[in-house]
Amino acid sequence: MTDVVFAYGSNMDPAQLAKEGIEASRREAAVLPGHRLVWNYRSMRWGGGAANAEEAAGEDLSGVALFVGKGALERLDRKEGHPYFYRRAPRIRLATGEQVQAWCYLVVPRRLRPEPVWPTREYLDTVIRGARAHELPQAHVRRLEGTPTAPYSGDELPLSISREEILSSFGKGLSEAQEEEHRRDQAAQPSKKDKGTDE
Repeated sequence: MTDVVFAYGSNMDPAQLAKEGIEASRREAAVLPGHRLVWNYRSMRWGGGAANAEEAAGEDLSGVALFVGKGALERLDRKEGHPYFYRRAPRIRLATGEQVQAWCYLVVPRRLRPEPVWPTREYLDTVIRGARAHELPQAHVRRLEGTPTAPYSGDELPLSISREEILSSFGKGLSEAQEEEHRRDQAAQPSKKDKGTDE
């Protein structure tokens, strides 16, 4: 069985997918109707902002339709931290005009930031490389190129984050020593309501 995933961030880049061991049998430029690209999520994995999509009437978000098998979809889920950080949610339109049902990773509401969280140069270059590789509209590429960047900041751990969320976020297991260190850090932190911190 083949699933379709709409990629609009780092998953557009073939090299990034290959690095994660994710294979797509077919890739095609596509749009997600009624959505726009926003930077309101901080990724521990990338040490900065990561792409998100939000509803926006009358706008179309350019991206790439990835046709993947079950194994690749499961690896994408782990990479995106589904369901702790990104949720799979709608219907997309391929460059051919054909409409297909697709998964799209959207940041879970409690992880959203009220202020912009700009990406690192590395992350943004990855997104731009993916957009160019699939010949997305030049207007979209120019908007990406004009996105501000921020220095890598990988030392911020969110409050109220579970062991499962950490494992999912990094796509791999942690050593017992790392887990114990995190538990100690959590115990030392003041209790506060999670306001949407951290692919």
